[in-house]
Amino acid sequence: MSELLVQDLDPVAIEWLRARADRHGTSLPAEAKRVIEEAARASSEEDFWAQADRIRASLAGKVFEDSAELIRQDRER
Repeated sequence: MSELLVQDLDPVAIEWLRARADRHGTSLPAEAKRVIEEAARASSEEDFWAQADRIRASLAGKVFEDSAELIRQDRER
């Protein structure tokens, strides 16, 4: 397995990664590895639009309720 040393990371980015790691129950290095791998997989704009098209196709023809009406009903409870 390859190794990568990243220097001079913004402390805010480290805290963000640490919080993500806590939410996912992983270590900081494991979460950083996950973020880098996900970014590498979705690195091209074409991949993004292809995924957006797949999601759009999976939702085609489905009928969704008006969320404003649902919120109104919830407030009336």
